[in-house]
Amino acid sequence: MTIDAAKNSHRLFVRDALAAIARPDDAVFSKDPPDQHQCAFGRWYDGDGRQHFGQLPAFGALEGVHARMHQVATAIYAALHTRNREEAIRQGGELMRLEPEMLGKLDALVTAIHEDHG
Repeated sequence: MTIDAAKNSHRLFVRDALAAIARPDDAVFSKDPPDQHQCAFGRWYDGDGRQHFGQLPAFGALEGVHARMHQVATAIYAALHTRNREEAIRQGGELMRLEPEMLGKLDALVTAIHEDHG
């Protein structure tokens, strides 16, 4: 997985979660969203990414925000499932706050990789 692919994957993840809030009856999340280990980025992060870049502080810096994004998406789904749209909207705001943080940390990882591999 490339960093650009990871960024696109998380943009789609956020888009889908926000779309579920906007159109809760469309069932964008027909099942629970994946946790941070099940998504494509999470599998890369836990496997090849950790093997190749785990020594970089910028790599470790991704873990918390990535996990939080998935926790928030799960909270959105749970709120929609119980018809608590107000909570889903609140959680959607949190997800929108986390998205640029995640993307920024991915950019920082790219920089760190280039510096490490000079």
